[in-house]
Amino acid sequence: MFNLLLIDNNNEIKEVIKKLFLHTANVASFSNLKLSKDFLNLHETKIIIIDIDFHEEDIYNWIGNLKSDEKFFNIPIIILSAQYRIQDMVLAFQMGAEDYLIKPFNPIELKIRVESKIKNNSRSKEALPLTIIENLTINSIERVVTLTKDNTSKNVELTATEFRILNYFANNKEHVIEREQLISAIWNYGCHISDRTIDSHISRIRKKINESNYSIFAVQKVGYKFTNGRDE
Repeated sequence: MFNLLLIDNNNEIKEVIKKLFLHTANVASFSNLKLSKDFLNLHETKIIIIDIDFHEEDIYNWIGNLKSDEKFFNIPIIILSAQYRIQDMVLAFQMGAEDYLIKPFNPIELKIRVESKIKNNSRSKEALPLTIIENLTINSIERVVTLTKDNTSKNVELTATEFRILNYFANNKEHVIEREQLISAIWNYGCHISDRTIDSHISRIRKKINESNYSIFAVQKVGYKFTNGRDE
């Protein structure tokens, strides 16, 4: 049994999710963000489901702050929403959410997504904690990216999503990564991630590591490659 944190004030959804994970998870549900954070501090939690249609405060900032905390960075977050608004989806992913599901949702689909996120998260923890590629160092445990130039090192400030993307490319350097492959690794199949959203993340990463000998380059009509070359 694993701990699942559900943040929602809809009693019907709470009951559906509790029944869905009756034999596999301990579902802790709260409609208060402070109590939710208190629970995270006290209990090891595998995944968080948040209904953003409930607004106690700026839920996006709460997600961003959570993902900036090294204690909770690796906990996957799935967003539930009745609104299909691209700006909400983009903001949720930028703040660090891993998945976005539109209500009404199929309970079995939600369960599959939860299980997939937990499985993928476990695999990522088995990856090498330190990746060194020429003058770029990525510490996946402390979530620190360091650039060295002229014998001087500096940390690169990345968002939670940007770090996951860069770390994924670094662990697959010199391999062409298709867009669908990237979505599956960073978010999830079935998510409506636009090309513009992906390009925006890649562009910001490239600017932040522009002094690195390696970077993420576009492979025309295919995807991207982490290499010391240039766009193909």
